[in-house]
Amino acid sequence: IFKCFLAAADATHAALLIIAYVEDTNTVPPSYVLVRNSELAAKTNKSQWHAVQDLVKALRCVCGASKLPPEEREFWQHTLTQSVTENEIRHGLAGPSRQHKIWFSRIIEGLPDCPDEEAKPGTVAKLVSKFTDVGTG
Repeated sequence: IFKCFLAAADATHAALLIIAYVEDTNTVPPSYVLVRNSELAAKTNKSQWHAVQDLVKALRCVCGASKLPPEEREFWQHTLTQSVTENEIRHGLAGPSRQHKIWFSRIIEGLPDCPDEEAKPGTVAKLVSKFTDVGTG
């Protein structure tokens, strides 16, 4: 997957991916391992928050541009997409003042209120697990 993403990356994203992942040749087959957040921050001269956010954005972009089969690309796009809630929490925690508490509320429409009595157990949980609340940025 890493090599496929790297092939789809532009120069900026490729440089970040090369910094963020190291090849582990002790595994068979060799695999790519993500470096620690602190190491990524040091290598990019950014805070850990910003370094990780840049990496997430880069992964999302290269995944969409990759030549993976559609089903596999869809899986990785869903896996690598941060939800709005994750972004809200990141920005809330990274804010200048730690004296304030942040509460986010949202009403999500289009999901069943309760399981259909005739549906298989866990049907609602499966629907909810596939829901991604996508934001901008």
